[in-house]
Amino acid sequence: MMIGRRLAYPLALALALTPPSVAATKTPTENEALVAAHAWWDAFAKGDESRVTALSATDLSVTLSVGATLDRGGAIAAAREHAGSAYAGTVWSDDRVRFVARDVAVVTSTATEGFANVRTAFRYLTVLARQGSQWHVAAAQSTRVLAPTPRSSVTDAGLLASYAGVFRTPGGQTLEVKPQPGHLLLVEPGGAQRRLDPIARDLFEFEKPQASSGVLRFLFVRDGAGRVTGVTRLGPQVTTFPRVDH
Repeated sequence: MMIGRRLAYPLALALALTPPSVAATKTPTENEALVAAHAWWDAFAKGDESRVTALSATDLSVTLSVGATLDRGGAIAAAREHAGSAYAGTVWSDDRVRFVARDVAVVTSTATEGFANVRTAFRYLTVLARQGSQWHVAAAQSTRVLAPTPRSSVTDAGLLASYAGVFRTPGGQTLEVKPQPGHLLLVEPGGAQRRLDPIARDLFEFEKPQASSGVLRFLFVRDGAGRVTGVTRLGPQVTTFPRVDH
């Protein structure tokens, strides 16, 4: 089989370079599937078109964290576009391999990718099918691991007291913003209180990413005199709440 012959060398090389700690904690079959999954994502990120081609099943389906979906041809084309990027490698952790059939493996991993001086963490889910002795990626999905934005000092965020106020929602209810030492408190219409941490002047972020909406930021709007006249929620939809307690 042509795909198997193309895959044999890169997979053998990857197995040879596998850290002892990885090999020691996996059975040979588990390790083969894990190394193939790592190799596919690594090749995709750094733009190794030939390796992505060799490691991909003919009916490959890919879903990326940005929402894009790709078939085998699309994945190969996307890898081609990555060639020459500032990819600086991937650090792997939290690897798990399980078999849903004799020749079908599901691999989940955390991957921290480096591009130039920026590192971003993803959760990868990879489904592999074995043909003969070779593993090929049949489906792959990436989910970005959300992390809070670096916090700003209170001085950088401006005078916290100036943000205090009552703001009207599109449904006619009200939100209240209260200053606290080093941060703000957002009181929702139902009474729930959420901490807002400063990340820049007039820009705040929820203390933790939300399970349903991810990272939520709030931008306070000022008039020509510098008075806060509203606050805009940035994501997943942009919504502005005008201030009503002037």
